[in-house]
Amino acid sequence: MLATTEYPATTPNPALPALLIVHGLYGSARNWGVIARHLADGRDVLAVDQRNHGQSPRKPTQSYADMAGDLARVIEAQGAPMDVLGHSMGGKAAMLLALTRPDLVRK
Repeated sequence: MLATTEYPATTPNPALPALLIVHGLYGSARNWGVIARHLADGRDVLAVDQRNHGQSPRKPTQSYADMAGDLARVIEAQGAPMDVLGHSMGGKAAMLLALTRPDLVRK
């Protein structure tokens, strides 16, 4: 499972699903700390370290299909579809996730 950093909603709004943030190449969840705290006004925010980055496990492969599968497992563990925001490599992994697992991505 990918390493995650959680930013609980400061003022929960039940109408807003949790937000998953996915960093780019050579990044980590820490890159999003300041922005994630601001986005946590109204919703829970979860930032991930993608495979072979930050505190996440090292794996022998790093395909976009692998990364999208990792993101799917994170969302499944949360128990509900999420909004997903990705930057660069994380954006491409997020798009593949939305294409292959639309049941897990709200927008």
